Amino acid sequence: MIKDRLKIALWLSIGMFFVPTIVWAQVIITGTVSDSYGPVIGVNIIEKGTTNGVISDINGDFKLQVSNTKKTIIKVSYIGYKDKEIPLNGKVKFHINLEEDSETLQEVTVVAYGIQKKETLTGAISSVKTDALLASPNASVANSLAGKITGLSSVQNSGQPGAEDPKIFVRGVGSLTEGGAAPLTLVDGVERNFYQMDPNEIESITVLKDTSATAVFGVRGANGVILVTTRRGTDSRAKISLSSSVGISQIAQWVEMSDAYTYAQLYNEQERNDGREEIFKPYDLDRFEKGDNPIMYPNINWRDYMVKTASIQAQPNLNLSGGTDKIRYFVSVGFLYQDGLLKDFGTNDSYKYKRYNYRTNLDYSMTKSTTLKLGIGGIVGDRQEPTNTNIWKDLSISQPFSGPGLVNGKPMTSKERYSSILYRNPFIITYGKGHSNNVANTMNLDLHLVQNLNFITKGLSVEVKGAYNTDYSVITIRRGNIETYTPYFESEINGSELNVGDSDFNYNIVHRISGINSKDSWEQNNNRGRNWYFETNARYNRKINNHNMGVLSLYNQNKKYYGPCAKVRG
Repeated sequence: MIKDRLKIALWLSIGMFFVPTIVWAQVIITGTVSDSYGPVIGVNIIEKGTTNGVISDINGDFKLQVSNTKKTIIKVSYIGYKDKEIPLNGKVKFHINLEEDSETLQEVTVVAYGIQKKETLTGAISSVKTDALLASPNASVANSLAGKITGLSSVQNSGQPGAEDPKIFVRGVGSLTEGGAAPLTLVDGVERNFYQMDPNEIESITVLKDTSATAVFGVRGANGVILVTTRRGTDSRAKISLSSSVGISQIAQWVEMSDAYTYAQLYNEQERNDGREEIFKPYDLDRFEKGDNPIMYPNINWRDYMVKTASIQAQPNLNLSGGTDKIRYFVSVGFLYQDGLLKDFGTNDSYKYKRYNYRTNLDYSMTKSTTLKLGIGGIVGDRQEPTNTNIWKDLSISQPFSGPGLVNGKPMTSKERYSSILYRNPFIITYGKGHSNNVANTMNLDLHLVQNLNFITKGLSVEVKGAYNTDYSVITIRRGNIETYTPYFESEINGSELNVGDSDFNYNIVHRISGINSKDSWEQNNNRGRNWYFETNARYNRKINNHNMGVLSLYNQNKKYYGPCAKVRG
């Protein structure tokens, strides 16, 4: 038995001696990476499933230390070439030949007044596709560009539903004013705003950043150019897509505020330091501390009282695409709903936003060389907000004892003896005072004729484009007043000379109307505008051997009309 145990111990000792050698053994593999033209510099060679990797040197050579030559797979990748995965299978020396990814090189990018293959691009151009835009479910599609395009910065100043459009700058602010630094924005080649478009109807967004890319636009492209291309149909079977995104908005963090008792104490201390009589009497401080009379001695956290924990945002979309070799189509209908963070309290004086998006793009091949393109798109937005536009400021500076809120359906103000220090009651200046609805309707119409002139010479074509844009908005403001009430102790209004705290003081609570409901009023403002755009061009694009040649002759003009503004009151 003792001998057997000694044998086992001996074998375990030998095994423990060799295990570290097996586990930690490293093997160096070497190789050369090349393509049809010779060695390739800067190729990534990575041990699959790890972060262990190297890049090829100036001669295309590499050395990589791997853990196991029998099971390891190395991944070889480089821009413009197809990725390769190579099992080692015990080998330690390799010659790797990369194949060009023709699909990537032949992929086209929208540029000024046309498209261009990626392999021929020389300007600073970046673009994003539909999938990248849908990955960030923002109400304003412009906010989805943040972090996706190098050199583009997006600044959002508001989170109000329907007012989330950011300020966009390309390579910083190059003007004395932010307005003068805005880039030129074109949708399907026509100057338009794209911020409230549905991301499902956008094919790509391209940003032209340097002079070589924006030169054709002249001084108008000095701050960069953003080109938005909408989706179009393809020669394929009908495809129906239904999608929806749901999001939740909430306040990330509030600054902590003091309660009524702490506020009253600190205010008394300030009065004493300034040589004035204390505002809050001992009985007042006692009641604030006990919190046993929330009507006469309220302690309201107005933020919790008037602001929701979270609000919802929903954005469904239905689109249809397809076509034949003769006609191709893309149809999209979208809807966006945003609920605000301000509670309603049954008065409808809160924040809400509803938006309807529609688009139809048709491509009709009239002949083998003639194509007619038609595009119709529009946005209808309905934004609601309370008439008190300073609500968030009021929530930050209103005292916790400025009122008990809504009591038995009656909006309450605070006691009059605090009026000298009260800023305002955020509840009674927000709810029942009215709200405004801004309904904005924008419609775009494009007509584009393309004539291929290959029968004259290969690569020659002429185009004629016409566009009509119209916008109409109606702002309706409904104003009103509400009956507000102020609570009193009965002894305060019956002519008694008793003071709060006296033994015979009557503490029964009665209410007086402090605000009388006036007749509701409303006001409506109408604004409208329209503009025309015309463009014609002749272009010649030809590839001869390894040389690409492009010539463009272009004429365009636009005309804007500013319609009369109307105001109606009632």
